[in-house]
Amino acid sequence: MSETTQAVPPAERRSRLRRIFAAFWSHVQPFNIVLVAIGAAIGVAIGQGFAHVDMISVRNMNQQLQSQGQRLKAEIAQHEATITDLQAAVDSIKSTLEAIMPAKNTYTIDPNQSLIVADGRITVAMIGSPTNEGVNLNINGKQQFVAAGGVIQDGADPANACVVVVQSFDMFKARINATCAGAPAAAPAPAK
Repeated sequence: MSETTQAVPPAERRSRLRRIFAAFWSHVQPFNIVLVAIGAAIGVAIGQGFAHVDMISVRNMNQQLQSQGQRLKAEIAQHEATITDLQAAVDSIKSTLEAIMPAKNTYTIDPNQSLIVADGRITVAMIGSPTNEGVNLNINGKQQFVAAGGVIQDGADPANACVVVVQSFDMFKARINATCAGAPAAAPAPAK
């Protein structure tokens, strides 16, 4: 049999591995191993240092953002309070203005009060206080019971007809809108 085809006994195999490791360790000096270990330790320490610096900067940024977020929330709450106060002031001024100068052809009438409206063409009076269902109105001498949103037309001629609409009412007052079509009747000429 040839040498290449023969099986290598296990004892010889072990000795071959020993020779390979021995050759490796003879070329590697212990000083080089220590240098590699120190280099690895320094690399780990530098990596941890960079990570620590990054963590500190992230924490600082997080604290800054939290304080800025709290400051902005306080500003938003302050602005919302200001808006609420301004809205209340606008509503108060609006109701005062409507009491002084009602919207065109819109009138507020109190119980047992009479108003001349629509350029003097309609006389509207509220008889008693409003009830839950509606109000009693006297329009140009005709008494009528009207609910909110009710429409009363006065006048036979549609070209000159007047319309009274009950917009709303409560226990103490009613809000009406009165308009007339066509031109107002001419005032009689003074007698000579």
